[in-house]
Amino acid sequence: MTTTKCRKCSAFYPEKDPVCPSCSSPNRKDAEGTFAGFKSAAPVIQLALFFFVVAAIGFWFFGGHDKGSRSNNSELTEAALESSAFNLVSEKLKDPDSAKFGPTVRHVVTGNEHAVCGTVNSKNGFGGYVGMKRFAYIHERATVFFDDGTDDFVRVWDSFCT
Repeated sequence: MTTTKCRKCSAFYPEKDPVCPSCSSPNRKDAEGTFAGFKSAAPVIQLALFFFVVAAIGFWFFGGHDKGSRSNNSELTEAALESSAFNLVSEKLKDPDSAKFGPTVRHVVTGNEHAVCGTVNSKNGFGGYVGMKRFAYIHERATVFFDDGTDDFVRVWDSFCT
């Protein structure tokens, strides 16, 4: 015979008894072995979880996620543009955590292209700082150009940063 301990008075009694013989507290397990009270709440919890998942998917699908923010320039703020530039420039560096940005300037080219031009200093593979280098970030293309001394960079700098 299996016994159970009463939660109220700590007396032991047969598990098949519906109440404790000492204090008349109900047995915490019903005849099917599930916890009383949770059996009736399970469908409600499942239904609530189902509606939550459906609502989350609907929110994401019908406008909760960012749909092409790069093409929506009317909502593009100075801080968001600069943050995007700093993130992409840092990703391209050998040691992204060492990036020290100098002054930056935001330019709007032909009304629909946004550029951030500035300087950055970072560490090389040996751990030493390389000195300030110019960069040009074009937001709509999600591209960054570094001053590597070539004519290509000079053309980009002249087109977007002057």
